Amino acid sequence: LLPWGFIPSPIDRIRDDWHMMTGIARDVAREHGTTDDLAAMDTAPAGAAAYLYIPSFVPIADDTCGDLLFVDLREGEDHGRVGHWSGDDGYHGADHGYMSWTSVAHMARTLADALEAGRWDSGGADMILAVTPQGAHDQR
Repeated sequence: LLPWGFIPSPIDRIRDDWHMMTGIARDVAREHGTTDDLAAMDTAPAGAAAYLYIPSFVPIADDTCGDLLFVDLREGEDHGRVGHWSGDDGYHGADHGYMSWTSVAHMARTLADALEAGRWDSGGADMILAVTPQGAHDQR
């Protein structure tokens, strides 16, 4: 698990989530007459906010409650950034919130550093991290 309960997705889940999310966005855009907005969000620079899930977002982890971590593959300075998709209100952009990394490698380094230190500092929500054997349960 990644912090905040995100579970890394296997390849088939990435494909299925991408098809589902882009299909929902396409249907919503058609229904509300915002297909131009959808196209504009997909061609905006990487890191720009999006209220619909765009084809340039590749989901890499989910929290099983509607939120996703994704890689932003749009062109621009933030190409490859890992962002947080909120099932409630979309992606607020690269400068919003605490779940944003410059790349998957940056996310992995941050997680590795946190595991070594035994703490995850998420900008105010300091969490204690522990690695437990598979099947073990928290006894708190």
